[in-house]
Amino acid sequence: MRLCLALLGGAGLIAVPASSYTQDENLAIRLPNPDGRDPVFDQARFLEPVSIEFMDLAETTQLSLADSAGTLRLINFWATWCTPCVKELPSLAALAEQHAATSFQVMAISLDRAESTVVSEFLATLEVQGLQWFIDPSRRSGQAADVFVLPTSVIVDKEGRELGRVVGSADWTSQEASSLLHALLEMAE
Repeated sequence: MRLCLALLGGAGLIAVPASSYTQDENLAIRLPNPDGRDPVFDQARFLEPVSIEFMDLAETTQLSLADSAGTLRLINFWATWCTPCVKELPSLAALAEQHAATSFQVMAISLDRAESTVVSEFLATLEVQGLQWFIDPSRRSGQAADVFVLPTSVIVDKEGRELGRVVGSADWTSQEASSLLHALLEMAE
């Protein structure tokens, strides 16, 4: 399946003011996937508000996406039982590390129904550092964001509007992913 980046037209990447977001299907980007399947870039919900709530990993604080307003965010919905999700986590961590000094955040929300201790113990077995970890055992955040497949990564602008989503796991360290995120970062400035 081919990916279509419906953000910017022409052969190059053009900075577009946030107030004038447009969609153009001229720029095609195919993201590599460790599993050999092409993830789908989807903009069906372009500029729709994303209003989700979730918990910190210790399940002590209720949070919402509005709490991190003012930054471009990649929200990755995943679960411990989802093999493609787990395979994708190291590349998401590398992406987060690469953008640590910018106003771009990578947030990983576990949709496991298990207690947070199960997720925390699972994360301790992985050598994945640098991601912001959250949990939503109710799965309401995934429902509110219309997530039907795991993993799904939703890219949200500074005002909390969806710019697009990648359905399926992707290699976020690839040149193609870098091009996609560069376009989104430029557009959101």
